[in-house]
Amino acid sequence: MSDPFAPYLADQPPAFRAALEALADRIETRLPENAERVISYAMPGWRVQAPKGTKMAMGMAGFAKHIGLYPHSGSVVPKLSDRLKAAGIAQSKSGVTFAPGTPPPDWVLDEIIRLRLGEIG
Repeated sequence: MSDPFAPYLADQPPAFRAALEALADRIETRLPENAERVISYAMPGWRVQAPKGTKMAMGMAGFAKHIGLYPHSGSVVPKLSDRLKAAGIAQSKSGVTFAPGTPPPDWVLDEIIRLRLGEIG
């Protein structure tokens, strides 16, 4: 089976491709084993089993100057807003962004994924 991320990653500049691949590896160690790689909202992401079907658990994307990490929920990042701000991590209501050479710390991934999986059930 081919990797649905491959075409997306192939179109990224080398530094962004490497950062996205490393981020994907880090995300996958935190998601359930049955998490499925998909392209959703034109970005690589993961679906997980939910009580009523599957739900998007996480997405990531490369842009011109940064990489974004998106939990596909408008309520996850705001719950971490103060802590993210104190750590100097750029954020919006829907995600966090960072430069390819400055990946998010483990606690950011841990907390975003924990909160999102909690929402999914």
